[in-house]
Amino acid sequence: MSRPRKFGSSDWELIPIYFSFITMTEKNKKNPYAKYLQLTTIAFQMMAIMFVFIWLGQKADENWNNSNKNYFTLVGTLVGLGVSLYLILKQLKRMEK
Repeated sequence: MSRPRKFGSSDWELIPIYFSFITMTEKNKKNPYAKYLQLTTIAFQMMAIMFVFIWLGQKADENWNNSNKNYFTLVGTLVGLGVSLYLILKQLKRMEK
């Protein structure tokens, strides 16, 4: 009956290689359409954010603006564009990794 083998220092060097192999095979098993699905959801995310901020700007114009100028709608549009671009760029950087 043989005794179990003890780990030596050379065995510990193989652990990072083993785990990098596992992550590489998991990436290959992913759905090939996953990246396209993520890019499609970015467009819907941008539309939803823009809609919410424009709607908030219109409601603010209705309640607080006495003139015919739609300043709050303009500000809501620009803020919505800025927020959506920030979130999209952040998500794209995450997808690159």
